[in-house]
Amino acid sequence: MDFVIRNILTSQSDFSSSVDEDNRECRDKLWWIAPPAGFTKLNVDGSFSPLTGMMRFGRVMRDSEGAWLWGFSATGGIGSVIEAEIWALITGLQFAWDKEYRKVHCETDSLEVIHMLNHDPSSLFGQTKRLLEQLKYLLSRPWEIRVSHVFREANMIADYLAHFNSRSSEGVAVLDQPPSQILDLLA
Repeated sequence: MDFVIRNILTSQSDFSSSVDEDNRECRDKLWWIAPPAGFTKLNVDGSFSPLTGMMRFGRVMRDSEGAWLWGFSATGGIGSVIEAEIWALITGLQFAWDKEYRKVHCETDSLEVIHMLNHDPSSLFGQTKRLLEQLKYLLSRPWEIRVSHVFREANMIADYLAHFNSRSSEGVAVLDQPPSQILDLLA
């Protein structure tokens, strides 16, 4: 597990210091940047309705050229916003594993999840703790994986997909092609 935790990056303090050192780091957090050759990039986002408690998830996988590989939109059970963010990571990573992607750079706009991955989860309990343990198990598999934080501006496609089938009370949409409404975001 130590190997995985060392590869899980970036906290707010990491970002603050990196901006002073290199403006490229700031740009990389504001716009989608392709992963290195041979890697794929998985962007994930979770959301939840404070009125209903319903969680929604969006994931998109792109190659090192920026080409769409697949998108995923789902509406799931009742939970919290942090549980939705963790579920988005779990389901996105599981789908990537099942499709045999073994070099994955995963980005989330949830600093809280990044913080939880990098620190002792002993203060967590219940469903959130179980989900985090499940996520850490997925990360410990034999693959090259990096999980990092990006700002929402770099995660707009995953955010869009998290709300893509919002009229449905439950369901999953696997998208082999990007919805026409987000084609401009892929450019």
